[in-house]
Amino acid sequence: MGFDIYGKAPRSKAGRYFGANWGAWEQIARLCLRVAPGSCSQIDEKYWFSNDGFGLNDAGAIALADALDHAINTDAIRYEDALSGQQSAQDRDALLGAVLPDGRQLAFVAPDIIPSGNPWLITRLRDLIAFLRDSGGFEIW
Repeated sequence: MGFDIYGKAPRSKAGRYFGANWGAWEQIARLCLRVAPGSCSQIDEKYWFSNDGFGLNDAGAIALADALDHAINTDAIRYEDALSGQQSAQDRDALLGAVLPDGRQLAFVAPDIIPSGNPWLITRLRDLIAFLRDSGGFEIW
């Protein structure tokens, strides 16, 4: 399951769309609720985790972008970013050593499914901040 977040009145290409899979969106949404509880309270918390079309107005989206922009360089976010890569690195190591029943290594048969092992959270937050600033408000689908 994925989350498609559409801008209500995009002011640029960046404000049209932001998408994330369930795992990424859950972490991002929880972070939003933590760093900007006032802005995020425009909608009930449960709707941050459902594809029902709820979202924030333009002022709420910009306030959320400001809060995320302020939080992005904190030690707490840097730590969460490091963990986002560590989990993938562990998965990568396990998959790199995986051997298929026919004796071939998975890494040679299907290298595109091996995770990169790179932290992703701060990069995705920067994408979200750009989206929020130019979205004109948004809806979560």
